Amino acid sequence: MEGGVLRRPFPSSQSPSAIPRLPPERVAPAEAEQRRSAPNNLVAFYLNVCTLIIRYLHVDGYRYFEVGEPWLVPPTARPLALADPHLEGRAMPQPPSRPRPIPLTTQVRMRALLSFLLAATPLSLTGTLAATYTVTVTDDNGPGTLRQAILDANASPGPDLIGFNLGGASQTIAPTAELPELTDPVTIDGTTQPGYAGTPLVELSGVGLTSGSPDGLRIVAGQSTVRGLLINRFRGDCLELAGGGTNVIEGNILGLNSAGNDPGGTTRNGILVTNSARNTIGGTTVHGANVISGNNLNGIHILGPNSSRNRVANNVIGLDGAGANARGNSANGVLIENAPSNVIGGPSVTERNVISGNSSDGIEITGTGASANLILGNYIGTDSTGTVDRGNSGDGVFVSGAPGNQIGGGGPGEGNLISGNASEGITLSGNTAASNVVRGNRIGTDAAGAGALRNDSHGVQVTSSASNNTIGGEDSGEANVVAFNGSSSTADGVFVASGTGNAIQGNSIFEKSGLGIDLATNGVTENDAGDGDGNANLQQNYPLLVDATHDGATTALAGSLDSRANTAFRLDFFANTLFDPSLHGEGEFYLGSHTVATDASGKVDFGVTLPVGLRGRYVSATATDPQGNTSEFSLAIKARSTLPAATFAVLNTNDVGPGSLRQALLDANRAITAGPDRIEFNIPGSGPHVLAPTSPLPAVADAAILDGYTQGGARPNTQSLGNDAVLLVRLDGNGLPSNTDLLTLLADGSTVRGLALTRSRRDAVAVVGANNVLEGNFIGLDVDGSTQLANGRDGIFIDGAPGNRVGGATPEARNVISGNFGDGIEVSGARAARTRILNNYIGPDSRGTLDHGNSGDGVFLNGAPNTQIGGPSAPEGNVISGNSSEGVTISGSSATNNVI
Repeated sequence: MEGGVLRRPFPSSQSPSAIPRLPPERVAPAEAEQRRSAPNNLVAFYLNVCTLIIRYLHVDGYRYFEVGEPWLVPPTARPLALADPHLEGRAMPQPPSRPRPIPLTTQVRMRALLSFLLAATPLSLTGTLAATYTVTVTDDNGPGTLRQAILDANASPGPDLIGFNLGGASQTIAPTAELPELTDPVTIDGTTQPGYAGTPLVELSGVGLTSGSPDGLRIVAGQSTVRGLLINRFRGDCLELAGGGTNVIEGNILGLNSAGNDPGGTTRNGILVTNSARNTIGGTTVHGANVISGNNLNGIHILGPNSSRNRVANNVIGLDGAGANARGNSANGVLIENAPSNVIGGPSVTERNVISGNSSDGIEITGTGASANLILGNYIGTDSTGTVDRGNSGDGVFVSGAPGNQIGGGGPGEGNLISGNASEGITLSGNTAASNVVRGNRIGTDAAGAGALRNDSHGVQVTSSASNNTIGGEDSGEANVVAFNGSSSTADGVFVASGTGNAIQGNSIFEKSGLGIDLATNGVTENDAGDGDGNANLQQNYPLLVDATHDGATTALAGSLDSRANTAFRLDFFANTLFDPSLHGEGEFYLGSHTVATDASGKVDFGVTLPVGLRGRYVSATATDPQGNTSEFSLAIKARSTLPAATFAVLNTNDVGPGSLRQALLDANRAITAGPDRIEFNIPGSGPHVLAPTSPLPAVADAAILDGYTQGGARPNTQSLGNDAVLLVRLDGNGLPSNTDLLTLLADGSTVRGLALTRSRRDAVAVVGANNVLEGNFIGLDVDGSTQLANGRDGIFIDGAPGNRVGGATPEARNVISGNFGDGIEVSGARAARTRILNNYIGPDSRGTLDHGNSGDGVFLNGAPNTQIGGPSAPEGNVISGNSSEGVTISGSSATNNVI
């Protein structure tokens, strides 16, 4: 309190028109003081009483503050940094000491008195708390200038207002010397400029300052607000908050011009916060967000141990004002350097920052003093929709030597979207980067958590001896989704290069380039007897699973663990839709945990029944010791099921949703039955029906029969020569992304029949699983068996998978595989043994009379052994004609024992 004046900025939600103000001409300080002093005696009394009540009473909507810091604005209007619910209950610096508890009856009386006093305060008197200075000219000196308004506000004790009435719409103020520091609380409100409709109209430009490092505005007083300005081209920072604190910075564009472009010669940092606490950068109102982009250093730099409890919410940092296109800051989006207990973002949509397109990291937290910071609910590396890659050039979040920070959280909306970045999603680095928590984030996905928006390297990296960190958790909302990351085979879901005690539990980790969890740099770390090795997470041994059985409601698991003697271990179990090429993991669906204890020899056998059904056929596990060292994923095993096979229907030609082929594939993959499940077609109308996916279809990951002949009116071939089959369902891959297969068979024992498979951007059918059957299809031709609709590469590509059959000894099994831009059929790899290719037309049309040759070979055996092409009886022979290269090519030293 000073002279009965409450020293606080106007609340951000209060419109300028609602603030009583003096006429636009400058008011002399003496006159202003006289206007304030006389009528404010009553106000001073009210406020002093309210101060005492609030100091000793905690009521709904109010929080304790330090002595002498009353706050009488309703909770919805007060700056967030003053009473931040996200800081409560966290590992933050201790709040001010509190008085003894007050009896309930006294609390009730004090609440009533407080309500009365607040209601009784004459509204007409509150407007006299501030002097108003109006900027009317763009000159740099003299009456009506911004410089003079700042000088007058500094000389006028109490919170003043600087408004604008420059005439016209957009106006530029270009000082020729550094502006005065703000040494007394003031609100500089660019939204008062006539014509303001959400985009700043008043530009503060440093274009005329050619020496030194002047800032756009430097606030040392605290309790000030800067709203609705466009600040750029200063040799220092757009805004510096130095000392003081409790400032509000909202609705500004810092670093760009009004068109959202970089004007060149922009400032160092958009905002520098040094030794200044409890500031709010951004606001949750429609026009409260700042755009902080295009600066030569960081978007926001929060520096020093006294820069704590600052709040950064609802800003766009590194993109244009629409949150669409990159306008990156040349260093980090946000740099927190040795500053504790700050909050970046929040759980609601109106608190989310979009931090993308910056030339280094999205957020960097560095230094041992940078502890207890919260990073919540942000989009880091995407556009504002969370669907487009606008990655930062470094990591999404980089924690360097900083302990005890939290990235994401288990509560609703607390997780961040960290995707599209050019390096890691998150890095924890340095031996003092300990006790950090990474929870509830989506790392490498789109905002929905389903589509790919990868980070180019690891999803999460723990390096340089960072230890005792937590990644994930088993409670609801704590799991991270770490998926689709990596542009090379060495990029992992979670990579622990060094350090110990890093617990990795309960996450969903899948579809990464490398391993799901990788300890050290040696790929899969095989178990060792007694588990005596060290290095990353002590290279903790993984469990060995021997059986998994699913009955729809429960999953029974059995296995063993060999590790350190007489030690308790937590085992986490996961189900996976796909079988990982490494044979280990993945960890797509968390099933639950079980605790075991090894004996004196370090061994334990276990059997556990979890009260949850499977959502994927393949099961894996991890082990974590009492110190938090988590292993890599175990070898995956295929679960058995006691449930009968299911049938799913394709009822329309839609690409997504109920009745679509995509949904049928998803449902069949999730139905863990004794199988194989059936996918049948019952699309209304006479057809033919064209199914044209625009994104890759789910791979067939659990055995299924896709039967196009179930479509009404379709029937298989009956002719020993020629083909009179009627196909009424065609899959068309022309709308797929480049280098995409139309169908992928990952599971063993599936069948695809009665479909026309055309215009894939790569192979029509890629076969990765064993013992699959392809029969009665047209591949590369339309349903008429004649019109060429070429696939981009091979008709059928069998990739290292044994025991598959293409065609068959009956007329109805004959495929027509013609007109493709690669080979008709390619069988590749030494493991692709025992393939049978029988009774197909490879190169001609369905009648066997027209040349529709494939552009490569009819059949190419690339290192594949024990292949049978044709057979001794007439129905088994293939017609291989008209192809642009050889009819059959056999290549590679392992291509032995083949029969044609």
